[in-house]
Amino acid sequence: MTPGVLASLERHIEQARVALGGDDHETAATVALALMRNADAMAASMPHAPGTDSRTARAIIDLRNELGCRVLAAQQLGEAGVPASVVVGVLRRGTETASGILRTLDRAAS
Repeated sequence: MTPGVLASLERHIEQARVALGGDDHETAATVALALMRNADAMAASMPHAPGTDSRTARAIIDLRNELGCRVLAAQQLGEAGVPASVVVGVLRRGTETASGILRTLDRAAS
């Protein structure tokens, strides 16, 4: 994973986290979902570089799984008419977990 991709993922997740702190849950969920969807697409498009150590490879897979699952869950909850505050909670937990995984990747890249 290149430092540029890692930095972009970190920005998207941080912006989603900030958006989720807003009082308007509908807007927060919409904005954060879009940011996390973009981060998920970035993570999914990352090539698996030959020679990547197993810990880094596992962290990349974990990140992709976390983002993909949270995005899917948020979309389905929204479509089912679940209150936006619940969707915000799902996305908030996703940003927290993704941030932790990104810290692991950041340390591995250093």
